[in-house]
Amino acid sequence: VLKAAPAQVVERLREKKIKYIRNFHAGIPLGKSWQVTYQTEKREEVEEIVASQGSTCEWQEKGGLRVSTVCDAF
Repeated sequence: VLKAAPAQVVERLREKKIKYIRNFHAGIPLGKSWQVTYQTEKREEVEEIVASQGSTCEWQEKGGLRVSTVCDAF
């Protein structure tokens, strides 16, 4: 795939990296909750776990959670 992609696109992705965002919605039975995923009810523990994984988190208004991770594109 890299050989087929234009060189400037590949270089841009190497420079910019890629960001993955996972949303845990409160009150919506879609996927696992943050409580199940991180095996705790305590927000402070979730923040510690997320930080130890090199990610950041942001608590949403209605109790949801957004976790962001920046990684190399390749």
